[in-house]
Amino acid sequence: MYYKLTRGSILYYKPKLSYHELNKYFNYYRHAEIIQDMQDEIEAMYQLNVSHVTDVDGSLLSVSTGVESIVIRKIEMEQRLSSMDQGFGSNRRLLNKTIQSLAPCMRRDYKKAVQMFFKDGCFNDDTKPILDHLCVMLRICLIRKRAKRMEKQLIINEQVYGEYIREQKEMLL
Repeated sequence: MYYKLTRGSILYYKPKLSYHELNKYFNYYRHAEIIQDMQDEIEAMYQLNVSHVTDVDGSLLSVSTGVESIVIRKIEMEQRLSSMDQGFGSNRRLLNKTIQSLAPCMRRDYKKAVQMFFKDGCFNDDTKPILDHLCVMLRICLIRKRAKRMEKQLIINEQVYGEYIREQKEMLL
């Protein structure tokens, strides 16, 4: 982690991903569990329409949820599930692409270290340098990916604002 003072502001630079970020964003075992839990939750929403009896202040009440609200919540959950699945998929592809960019003799060691880290959540002295190097490589890939997105967004902004400025100039003349 580096700090650099520039014109009164401090820039923060992190040279690699932390192990927490590696586990959170790239752990495909964890992602599979999250997706399975969300799918189970969506399936369990069908049971909300069934009437059930609850005890409120000593009196029994029959409670059920309306079909419309269940459908709306189900659609929202499915949209969230698909967006999470897309994000997890892009992270998984980035991890695989990073490992594939290595020399063939190193790939097996990296895959074994990553698999052990993702399954057990820990590493030993042999795998620590491998995971450190992978974290640096992934950080570089993420920075490049973000820079490409920013360039595309700048081009779009220039087009949109350029047209707006031309329209405003024409209106003033």
